Amino acid sequence: MAKGKVKCEIPFLFDGKQKRLDLLIIGDEQAFIVDYKSGSPKESHRVQVREYMESVSAILHKTAYGYIFYTQGEGRLVEV
Repeated sequence: MAKGKVKCEIPFLFDGKQKRLDLLIIGDEQAFIVDYKSGSPKESHRVQVREYMESVSAILHKTAYGYIFYTQGEGRLVEV
């Protein structure tokens, strides 16, 4: 069974920029980021999540994985 700490709506500063994670799951060796979006997919969403992944990896010293959950319709989870 996988275990992790779930954190929601986490504001933080990294490289002088203020950011806010929608959902962060912190495991022993990995971290998982989920960003919720209500619009259609855009490259800027992927760029944003990649920045979150780099920040979380540097702060927590863990491998970070990123996902975007598009909330329209039935919803769709996209790995970054």
